[in-house]
Amino acid sequence: MQSLHACSQFVSASQAARQQPANCIQQRRACQSKLSRSAVAFTSAPRSSVVASGSRRSCIHVKAAAAKVDSKEHLQLATARLPKGLDTTGFTNSLYQWASTLTSSGQNMPFALPIKADKLENGFQMSLLRIKDGRPMSVGDIVANVEQVDEKGDVLFVRFFEGPAAGIDRQGPAPSNPRERLQKNAEALIDVPIIMQTMKVAIQKAVAQNK
Repeated sequence: MQSLHACSQFVSASQAARQQPANCIQQRRACQSKLSRSAVAFTSAPRSSVVASGSRRSCIHVKAAAAKVDSKEHLQLATARLPKGLDTTGFTNSLYQWASTLTSSGQNMPFALPIKADKLENGFQMSLLRIKDGRPMSVGDIVANVEQVDEKGDVLFVRFFEGPAAGIDRQGPAPSNPRERLQKNAEALIDVPIIMQTMKVAIQKAVAQNK
């Protein structure tokens, strides 16, 4: 995993994101449009679908599926039902390797914010970073976990969680409703749809490598 960048680089990335809102918004809309038209069966949850409750945790047939979810409120971005017999350890390792390559200050993708990737027991976490109290902190986390679902087998769940630095640069007071606040935070992060768009290809490759 790539190391964190210096604080000055985080500040520069945040400033750059604010200086080019029009391009970033257009880029986000383009990615969302591509996601909706994609031939890859990758089920995206409705943007208003915020859920709360257990553990955060191609032939790819992707379907919505119920599963244990974190007690912390979150937005479910997508689900992917995995083929039987898949080496899930190898699959999650492959996805983590993909996620860690996206932490190179936008050298391979036009990210507005620095990204930090962390390995989880059954998946990975990607944190979008800004400076708070003189140090890099997460604005929002994309958490992907493989979980066992009754009658469905192994399912990859991709969820969005609010980070401790989510209030940075917020215009006006935060919504009092936690779900509304989470929704607005996710919509404000222009990197999220780009990550989700590229994740589809990463899932296909990870499945092919670990059948």
